This record gives sequence, structure tokens and C-alpha cells, in this order.
Amino acid sequence: MRRRWRWTAIAGAALAALAGSFIFAMNPLWHNDARLDALQQRIVAYPLPPETELFDSEESFGRLGHDIVGYCDYRVRLTLYTGLSEDKIRAYYGNAKIAGLDDDIPIYLWFQDSPYPGWRPFIIEVVDSHLKNGDWRCT
Repeated sequence: MRRRWRWTAIAGAALAALAGSFIFAMNPLWHNDARLDALQQRIVAYPLPPETELFDSEESFGRLGHDIVGYCDYRVRLTLYTGLSEDKIRAYYGNAKIAGLDDDIPIYLWFQDSPYPGWRPFIIEVVDSHLKNGDWRCT
């Protein structure tokens, strides 16, 4: 009977250590995923210009497109369709203030030709960065 109790205690301690290690390792990932979700929500919540519709939303996280070690990047990209001119869209988003992790972050715009008369696709992209906090996706 004592042996069974001893093995049960050892197995319980091992499982507790494993669970603690998992939570310790995953905490930075969960924290950064929450930051990315919050940034995406702020971008989507920003009012669209008139005659503009959201088509697609994409978000990504990690060390994106640079060789700077020790930083993590958050990127949110929206694809929109509009009936407005490129100049009007640039003027609308030129004054936009989107809160980043520390400061307001710039909005980047890309325009494309459209196969649909009267509608033009364009892309809004925001990128924010912070120091690496133990998330393996930033290595």
C-alpha cells in the first residue's frame, strides 16, 4: 500500500512540474497573441472611409522581414474595396492615430488596379515591435 502511495505522489509531482513548465513556456506566447489580437481589434474598430468595405483581414507575429535580433513584430493587414480616389484615401488615413504598444504607429497604404468598375482594392498595414520577451517565434 505504501508503494502505491509513493508512486502516486511521484507521478503527481512529475505532472505538476510538467504542467508548471508548460505554463511557464507558453505564457509569453499567450501574452503576445493577446497583444496581436488587441492591435487587430483597434485597426478594425477604426471607422472606414465612406464608400469603403472590408474584404479581408490578416495578422502575423514573429520576427518579420528583418535581421534585428531581440525584437518581436506584430503586423495587421486589411484588404478593403473603395469607390473613393487614392488621394481621398491617403488624406483620410494620413490623419489616423492608431495606438501601438508604446506610441501611435503609422499606417501604410498600397493600391491596386481593380477588375471591378467603380471599386478599387487597397491594403492598410500596421506594424508594431517590442523587445523579445521569451517568445520562441521571435528568434
